Amino acid sequence: PPPHAPTEACIPLTAQEVSGQVNLVISGTVQNYDVRSHLVSDLGWNQTTPLNVNIIVSSGTIVGSTSTAAYALTIGVGFPAGMEFTLTNHGSIVGHGGDGGGVDGFCYSGGCYRFVGGAAGPGFDGGPALYIGTKTRIENSGIIGGGGGGGSGFWGGGSRTRVYRSGGPGAGYATGNWHGGCNSVGDSSFSNPTLTTGGGCASRGMYGGGLGEKGQGYPDISTPPGFYNSTPGNGGHSIDGLSQIVCGASTGQVFGTIN
Repeated sequence: PPPHAPTEACIPLTAQEVSGQVNLVISGTVQNYDVRSHLVSDLGWNQTTPLNVNIIVSSGTIVGSTSTAAYALTIGVGFPAGMEFTLTNHGSIVGHGGDGGGVDGFCYSGGCYRFVGGAAGPGFDGGPALYIGTKTRIENSGIIGGGGGGGSGFWGGGSRTRVYRSGGPGAGYATGNWHGGCNSVGDSSFSNPTLTTGGGCASRGMYGGGLGEKGQGYPDISTPPGFYNSTPGNGGHSIDGLSQIVCGASTGQVFGTIN
């Protein structure tokens, strides 16, 4: 999808304000990045003097999360009056991908073809990317995206031709996990999720979502008679918190709901 429209008009910084900015540079691959903590540890901030901070996510950098319950990058609350933030993103700020749904019994091997019960498990929601607790200008030429939702599990077949599919994991960093595999008679091919795309079993698999997207599953994907799937996980939010001010060309992409 195209970049989201600004939620307020941008008021550009004056030349004096720009000259007074301090840069907090993020590079490499990091997870659960908390701006306040790094202002203290990286710049020696005393937590009382208001600063004009430019948070720069360098090109090629990935800011991700260790969990679907945690933000990839947090600009928190409780800063002193007069504190100003600009987020200049040239990299990727992405949530954790949701896990794929399993099958009750987690029965995927050849010895399970006589398995007489089963239920397709739902996919899991992807995690959020960015939390803004203090108003922030955003200049985005990279990617901001919630983790992809996991695809649902898939189950069914005849008495000796049972088909058991883990739902595909969602995109993100880290990506979602598999809960089982793609095994059935003569078929075990699959694709793993990536930073931007969900994974899934090649045959009749319910794929995980791309960044900010829900996975595949009921009721969007129908199944043949005798086969069953469940609900997919939802995509994670791209930005939560206060209204942000989008500045500059904003040529990057935002995937997922702004909440």
